[in-house]
Amino acid sequence: MIKIWVIYASPTDFPGVAFVMRQHHIKRPKGGENVVTPTEHFWTGASIEELRRRIPQDKTRMPRSDDDEPQIVEWWF
Repeated sequence: MIKIWVIYASPTDFPGVAFVMRQHHIKRPKGGENVVTPTEHFWTGASIEELRRRIPQDKTRMPRSDDDEPQIVEWWF
């Protein structure tokens, strides 16, 4: 299992909140596709910089891809 952090801008499940950073788990069942599951661990913030300070030091930033939900700003693995 891999733990990642995803930063969202104005996500629909947090109305009125500027940014949310949520932990997700990535699992790959034997012979299957990756399964990404959000966890109950999250932080909210008024700025993206505020949330970036909470990211563990060993994580690497990845920008959003065209396939990501529009609210995703970046993710860290």
